[in-house]
Amino acid sequence: MTRLLVMLVVAGCVLGFALVGYAQVVPETPLRVVALPPFQVLLERGEDDAHDIVLVQLGENVRSGVGSYLAGAPEMFDLTSDVELVESLSRNPLYSGTLSLARQWADMGIEEYKRLQTADAIGHLEKALQNFLQIHFEVVEPKEVAEVLLYLSLAYLEDGGDIVRPLELMKIMIGLDPERIIRPGYYPDYIVQFYRSAREVLLDELKESGPSVRYAREMAGRLNVDAVVVGYVAPSSEKTGSMDVSVFLYTVLDDAFVAVETITVEAMDLELADEAGNRLMSRLAACLFEPREVSVGPVTASKGQSPLALQLHFAYASFLKYPSPIESSFGNYGVHVGASFALTREFGVTGGLQVLNSLRDYNGILRDEFTTIRGFLGGQLGIEFYDFMFSVQIALEMTHIGPIRAFGDKNCIAAPEVLCPGERGTVVFDSQPVLMGINTKPRFSYALTRALEAAVSVSASYYFYPLTDRVLNFPLTAEAGVQYRF
Repeated sequence: MTRLLVMLVVAGCVLGFALVGYAQVVPETPLRVVALPPFQVLLERGEDDAHDIVLVQLGENVRSGVGSYLAGAPEMFDLTSDVELVESLSRNPLYSGTLSLARQWADMGIEEYKRLQTADAIGHLEKALQNFLQIHFEVVEPKEVAEVLLYLSLAYLEDGGDIVRPLELMKIMIGLDPERIIRPGYYPDYIVQFYRSAREVLLDELKESGPSVRYAREMAGRLNVDAVVVGYVAPSSEKTGSMDVSVFLYTVLDDAFVAVETITVEAMDLELADEAGNRLMSRLAACLFEPREVSVGPVTASKGQSPLALQLHFAYASFLKYPSPIESSFGNYGVHVGASFALTREFGVTGGLQVLNSLRDYNGILRDEFTTIRGFLGGQLGIEFYDFMFSVQIALEMTHIGPIRAFGDKNCIAAPEVLCPGERGTVVFDSQPVLMGINTKPRFSYALTRALEAAVSVSASYYFYPLTDRVLNFPLTAEAGVQYRF
């Protein structure tokens, strides 16, 4: 039933393309598209190297066919070349340092595995993999990352403490480097069987769920493209000895894989693979440029692509420096409203307004509540890892503190309106019109959706102006809230 529906969708796209011809919706500017390497090959491995070389080339030829179609229609598509792809990823200011660190961890981990120090090898290889994936080096050099995945999988299997993690690692390895084969005779039988199981699980997942939308979304953002094309070659589910070539199209506009096209090829032929990629991309293009219904609603969902983001946080602060006769620090609670504008993926400018209301101190010396208003303007530098982000904000702070009234006579505390009416027994500190200082704020956030993040932060400030009569100073602040990116 599912296959019948897919065939109907394909037929509809092809028919629509035939009917509209060149009258189809062509963008005012070409769509930026990347054919994301590698195209996975999940066919059975042979016993000789020549057979495996053909397998490796199959995925490359399918991707080449996709690229040749996209490059042949420059009025509709702006294809990101492999050189541009690598340049986009390496533009990250942390790229070189992260890559160097990853390779050091990898060398250490592989050497420890060879010395049978599996526990140490796991720790170092996990760090290497984390750094490689952080800069998406699997797109630049998939074989190098696949080697780390192989040794890390073997280390987990030989350690025996975890069998779930090596299954995930081996699935990634198979997708990145089809040439890396675990054959009987070279490895113990249980590892060979584990490899085959990982391959079968990966094949089932691709057929049922398709590629990862989250990964395609992240790569589209990193490469600044409108669409991402991925593909794989797998054994045909209907014809023994044949192979299914499938190509998927993700668009930023839909935030989803909008279409998938599959061709069954009878023989393992490199020219057929190239032609299949070209033909499949032409079908996807027909679906991509079909006229779409335009929403008449006044509000559309955010795709989280704007550099502008707004924050709303609950804030709690305490001043470490306070005047006598106050004997202990006291809490202040309120709300923080902020905005940030990303200039690059890692750096942006940020500002905010915070309004706090004081709580009573432990000893009850504060007679009345008072209000603190704080403004911030500065820069923020951060680093992303999957859906997590850690950043540090340094900002100029300007603060206004309202008048502070405190008991100078502790005997007034029990019944101030009766024992000390008016200002009797009370010390009054006039409002501080403007305090100026520096604020430093480490911040940690997690992406709940593409547009919405949950965030927590702590910050510390020091007021340096005016030079004297700073009644309060050294505020420490904790915040928790959400950020929305348009």
